[in-house]
Amino acid sequence: MQFGGERFEPVLAPRVERERNTFARECAIDIPGPETDALGKLAREWNAYVIATAKARHPEFADRFFNVGFIIDPDGAVILKHYKISALLPCERSISPHDLFDWWVAKYGRTLEAFWPVADTAIGRLGIMMAMEGNYPENGRGLALNGAELVYRASLPAPFTENDMFEISNRARALAGPARPDGEKGLAPPPPPREGGSGRGPQARRWPAQPRG
Repeated sequence: MQFGGERFEPVLAPRVERERNTFARECAIDIPGPETDALGKLAREWNAYVIATAKARHPEFADRFFNVGFIIDPDGAVILKHYKISALLPCERSISPHDLFDWWVAKYGRTLEAFWPVADTAIGRLGIMMAMEGNYPENGRGLALNGAELVYRASLPAPFTENDMFEISNRARALAGPARPDGEKGLAPPPPPREGGSGRGPQARRWPAQPRG
């Protein structure tokens, strides 16, 4: 990788390196692959779009894996792959386009589509913002500038979904651009509060944000 005119290679502790290599070879999937084929069968059966995420390999990096969001259309085809840009570094061992920036730009270009891809579909222009990516305005702006009309924000773990952070960041991304970021489960209304509870647990974070936030 290139930084400040000098070339360097990231160095990981041997244990972390071994664990990541093993996960890439034995646990990460290929997209497309058997798993997306199974989801494609469901998409055809229900005439629906399927949006999901997975730790996945890249054809050119056998011992590395990315966190990838993907969209399957009603014909069962993978029509979009988004490689997560903003990893949750304390617990994610996946790499991102940032880690391979020079190679990524040489292969895919230095364009909005290379980092924030959008799929043209019968229900609108679809994009994906994965988990922590929704906390950074650049990701929402990149999708909006690339013409996204409906953005799926993929799963985010607790404690982030147990407080106002998830709702606030969704509304902020919607307010910053024409896109409409949807909650973890897409266009579903929030459930009623549980008896004796505030309704602010992870189950309460499934809602759409309108373009004005």
